[in-house]
This record gives sequence, C-alpha cells and structure tokens, in this order.
Amino acid sequence: DLARFMASLRHTQATIGKNALTSLPSEEPARKNARRSLVTARSLHQGQIIQAGDLTWKRPAHGISPRNFDEVLGMKARCDIEEDTVLQWSLLE
Repeated sequence: DLARFMASLRHTQATIGKNALTSLPSEEPARKNARRSLVTARSLHQGQIIQAGDLTWKRPAHGISPRNFDEVLGMKARCDIEEDTVLQWSLLE
C-alpha cells in the first residue's frame, strides 16, 4: 500500500509541477515597470532640466509610469519639487 501511495504521490507532484511562482523572461519588462511611478531621487528647482540621476521609480503607481522615463528626461520642472515626490505631468514642462 505504501509503495502505491508513494507512486501516486510522485505522479501527482509531477502533474502539478513546481510549487514556486516564477515569471517568464517575456514578462520581465512588464514586471519591471508595472505598478510603479517615477519619483524624484533628489530635490529639483523650478526650471531645472531633468536628468537620469534625478529620477527613480517606486510603488504605488499613481504618477508617471517608468515606461515614460526617456520622455521625461530633458523636460523642465515647472516648480520646485521635493525629493521623493511622485511625478505628475502637471509638474513638468
């Protein structure tokens, strides 16, 4: 009985597959950008041109998506923006 039980258990485990959640390589870009917003890595002054070092991304996503990173680079701050501020299009020109 034990031998049949073990054979059945191994068959069931093989049928179910791995017990770990993983993402496919094709899903990686979406996972990298999903549910995040661009955030200021340091304070910006009004009129300052935004550079790569001025930005980072964090959760939650209620601001500009990281997929717009290249679009935001080179834009100017419309006003003084404090460090760790979730960027909105209204803050940029």
